[in-house]
Amino acid sequence: MARKTAPRNTRTKATSSRDFFLAGIGAFSLGRKQALKAYQQGVGSLCDLRGKAEEAVSEFEANARKFGKQARSRIAPAQKKAIAFIDEARTQANKRLSPVLARLGVKPAPAKRAARKTTRRPAARKRARRAA
Repeated sequence: MARKTAPRNTRTKATSSRDFFLAGIGAFSLGRKQALKAYQQGVGSLCDLRGKAEEAVSEFEANARKFGKQARSRIAPAQKKAIAFIDEARTQANKRLSPVLARLGVKPAPAKRAARKTTRRPAARKRARRAA
């Protein structure tokens, strides 16, 4: 006995304007949901990025302060030695050259005065002239 197959529907279903309308509504709804999800993920990642950037900046500032303090502590002794050496060289040069300069008739330069501390004075007030 031979098996009978069911007849196939060879006719294609016609698409109506209603089908296009419903497909458009579905596509719009899906697009809106995906856009909202992408926006939420973007905002969350931006907040995370901002937090990481602030953390990196604060860490960099702390390291800069620490290294600056270390540098100043290492430089201070050398700076004191250099200033002492310069002062000693200046006094030795003045001591040795003053007799020679005196014979040549050059007067020694007067000692420098300490720099004055600047004080802020109020500006002079100008009187407004009356229009007659």
